[in-house]
Amino acid sequence: VTPRRLVRECSTMQNVNSKKLITYAWFTALVLVFILFIVAIATAAENDTAEDGSKSAGFSAVFIMMLATGLSVGGTLVMRRYQTPLAVGFFLGVVTMMSQTMFCAFVLYLGLAEGAEDGEDSADRAMASFCFFLFITYTVFAILLGKFRHDVIKDDTLAPSDGLGEDVAPPAPGQTGTIGAPPTAV
Repeated sequence: VTPRRLVRECSTMQNVNSKKLITYAWFTALVLVFILFIVAIATAAENDTAEDGSKSAGFSAVFIMMLATGLSVGGTLVMRRYQTPLAVGFFLGVVTMMSQTMFCAFVLYLGLAEGAEDGEDSADRAMASFCFFLFITYTVFAILLGKFRHDVIKDDTLAPSDGLGEDVAPPAPGQTGTIGAPPTAV
């Protein structure tokens, strides 16, 4: 495999196992969320104990951690169990919004790290870094899910699920399709 061929195949998305690609992107996001969990706790602790720390930044770190954890749980449920068009579409919208939230958090924590004194900005820089990594990961995941959503959706809307309606025959000529109504003359 030459680099030129690899670039050509990736740019046209030929011979790509889309489900595997989406799964790897999601697992990458889950690993980063686990690391963000630890970094957010450290950021909240440092901002709450430092003299010039921002309690608002500590709250923001914990809140972003809870949002990312909630998205991870809900997204895993959608990817494994609830693969309906509505659930996948809702999940795609939430991932897109979370990507933008991570970008805003990246800018916020980068600004806090720049304004802090030397030695007191490590937690804010770490939070900014992982928010940026999650911004990139969620953006790539949203693009992949948007492009290959039809491979993820299990659409069973045409298959009878509860057995109702299997033995119903179409109305005979001269009859209406209303159940229980007397036949009408034509």
